[in-house]
Amino acid sequence: MSKKNLLNNVFLHEKYFDTFFNQNLREKRLEDIDNLSKFFTKNKLLKVTKDYGINEKLLEKWINSHKTEDDKNISRDLMNPVTYISFELFCDNLLLSTQKFNKYINKNKIKKYYLIIGANNSAGTDSSIYINIEKSNFWTLLLIYPHLEQKPYDIVLNLNQALEFSIFDIIREKTKNIRTDFVFVDDASYSGSQLFNYTIGTELINKKYLDAIQNISSETTISPITKNNINRNKNINIIKIKRTSLQKINNSSSYMSNINIHIIVPYISTCAFELGNEIQLKKNINIHFYNNYLVSSYEKYYKYYDNILLDNLRKTYENFGFNKNLIPLYFAHKMPDGVSTIDYILLSGIVVNNSDIVKKENIDKPIKLKKYKYVQFIKNCIYPKNKIMNPSNLEKWGCNKLCPISPSKNIKNKIYDIMFS
Repeated sequence: MSKKNLLNNVFLHEKYFDTFFNQNLREKRLEDIDNLSKFFTKNKLLKVTKDYGINEKLLEKWINSHKTEDDKNISRDLMNPVTYISFELFCDNLLLSTQKFNKYINKNKIKKYYLIIGANNSAGTDSSIYINIEKSNFWTLLLIYPHLEQKPYDIVLNLNQALEFSIFDIIREKTKNIRTDFVFVDDASYSGSQLFNYTIGTELINKKYLDAIQNISSETTISPITKNNINRNKNINIIKIKRTSLQKINNSSSYMSNINIHIIVPYISTCAFELGNEIQLKKNINIHFYNNYLVSSYEKYYKYYDNILLDNLRKTYENFGFNKNLIPLYFAHKMPDGVSTIDYILLSGIVVNNSDIVKKENIDKPIKLKKYKYVQFIKNCIYPKNKIMNPSNLEKWGCNKLCPISPSKNIKNKIYDIMFS
């Protein structure tokens, strides 16, 4: 693979991002993702070589560092559900999910699908027109790409753009009642909010799109596709169909969606799964999950206990990032942030209920300061020494960048180092 091919790759250079809005350049997009996948595989940029599992002896030391038996029991309750997924186990389950998808499309003779790479909203990624190749979904896509028995018809930024492109094709082909399939890939889905509200963007699925796909006619017109059209979050006015046609379809009891969204994500939380099913009913779309595990939140995990246990966890760890909806799961290739899991507690090893009281004389009165103890228990992590840490300076502390060390981080620099070494 030549340096020129990579330097002109639409996924690497911002000056080529406009090609994502040119429907006629889909073959370049496919060729470029194939080149990247081969380059990453050849140069071992997709692998995680270290084990970031929990050191059980250090974990016991962390638990026993709490002062009272009650405190020790609460710390055990916090850690009992925590699950670590090694890189090898993750790859095995990702491959199983991919094989399930391959089996489905072969059985149903699906010849065309759009792959969504998830760069659509500032809450979910960096920008609505920016492809961030350091995101986990892009890294996961490169892992599975060689194993897709049928490659995608096109690669797009989000579901909204995929719908627009598919409707262009339907109108061009003058085909009615065509089936449309869209595929999203990622390592895990925690709350499901980023997946369904931002990356796929189901809030953009409205009757205009569904009706246009279901009832393409000569009266249907479509405006030119632009960045601005794709960037708007609500009231997108791209499909224009005569009111009579809309009324006829909306009143039909036999109306069914031909939109199929395929989710290749090996680890999905129960709340994300439930959200997907809820959206499927409300939006009248078909969502297909290809996962191997449903992962429970703290609330779901402790559902057979009374609320006292969860309330004790909340009281003890709430100021350090805990809430009952978090998913106690992390990977060798990524520590999810505090929106998804208890990253600060896992990475810092803070002993919350073993606080020494430091008295400092003041003109007015003595001030009590807490000096926390830390017992880090994750293997192969790099920690700064002699630092007093708290959740608000987690990013400054840098632990979420140092442990686990994600293979997707600083990937552009790694590519350039290989290319020009």
